[in-house]
Amino acid sequence: LREKDAAGAVGTFERLLEAVPSHPPIHYRLAFALRKAGRLEAAAAAYRKHIERAPEDPDARFGLAETLKRLGDKEGALAEYRRYVELENRPSEAKWVERARASMAELGAKEAVEPPPERPLEPELVASPEPVPAPTADAGPVTPAGAVAEDPDAAFANGDYAAARRGYEAGLRERPDSPVLHYRAGVSAALSG
Repeated sequence: LREKDAAGAVGTFERLLEAVPSHPPIHYRLAFALRKAGRLEAAAAAYRKHIERAPEDPDARFGLAETLKRLGDKEGALAEYRRYVELENRPSEAKWVERARASMAELGAKEAVEPPPERPLEPELVASPEPVPAPTADAGPVTPAGAVAEDPDAAFANGDYAAARRGYEAGLRERPDSPVLHYRAGVSAALSG
């Protein structure tokens, strides 16, 4: 792809798919290459296959929306752009959210779609040189050491990063392909040391 050989990339990803069909991002990567090669119907099918495995992946939703737009499927593209905007909350991707909104306006979307409120798990927290404050007495209950938090988001908000990590990891056992849970588990692990 970097060498502008989309057809060659498609062939490589198709061989990888045959050899290792369970490789998690293979359908997404194949879809991207297919779209770049102009094979839009096949790209849409590959994006949908990836979305079956990882429905919370905003990148695949955006790619499918762009593909459907080029195919002339206005309603399908609008639905995927909406879902993308709902899912995407990474500050680094703000320009893509704006591009999705512009495409929605171009396609005639009547209602505005707002992204979810920013979650407390942002990359800036990991790289922060300042120490993370300890939970205060009014922050809520702290999960006993070694216990798995029933609500890892609440544990994280309360500063109980170790319990949050265990809670996110428990969620990953049920949904191992969830990029959101991988991200949250990683941030919680970093903050808990």
